[in-house]
Amino acid sequence: SLLILQIIIKSFLKNDVLEVNDQQFDICTPFQETKTIRLLGIPSTVGVDVVRSFVSKWGTVMRIECETLPHPYRRIKTFVRRVRFTNEEAEQNVPISIKIAGLSISVHLEGRQDICYRCKGSGHIKKDCKVLKCRVCKRFGHDDPDCHVHASYANITRLDDVDDQVNDQDVNYEKQECSAGSHNTNNTV
Repeated sequence: SLLILQIIIKSFLKNDVLEVNDQQFDICTPFQETKTIRLLGIPSTVGVDVVRSFVSKWGTVMRIECETLPHPYRRIKTFVRRVRFTNEEAEQNVPISIKIAGLSISVHLEGRQDICYRCKGSGHIKKDCKVLKCRVCKRFGHDDPDCHVHASYANITRLDDVDDQVNDQDVNYEKQECSAGSHNTNNTV
């Protein structure tokens, strides 16, 4: 009877989604073996195969879907892709942004702290950033009109510890020719 229960649980968890009336619930295995990321700002012309090629670097892709607007506009798709995958590597391998077709795509991993694109600090986002930025040397942390450090390209682009987490990846998407079938964003994997 315990073996039968385990088999039923495994078959139930393979579904990934439980639908009750008009609501959908994600089914996750215990201990966060699976993760969900949201890729923000991906146009509908970018195919599922291109998204899969990126996410497969971070784990095994289970499902890719395009988010839609709430009821009664469910047929309208947004520029957000939700990707469910098993995370075999450490979460540090998942960057906070990637580049596809020259567009910067934000990567939101569930459970990860927000990272500010302005000061590169963690725990907040750019619109809530209150870190001072010096108008003279362009460094963060102070704003002194009598600052003696002169602005230089090296000061502006210096590496912080958080910058190591910002792994912008470029893909030469323009060279890839997408067939009409790869443009279908309704497909789930």
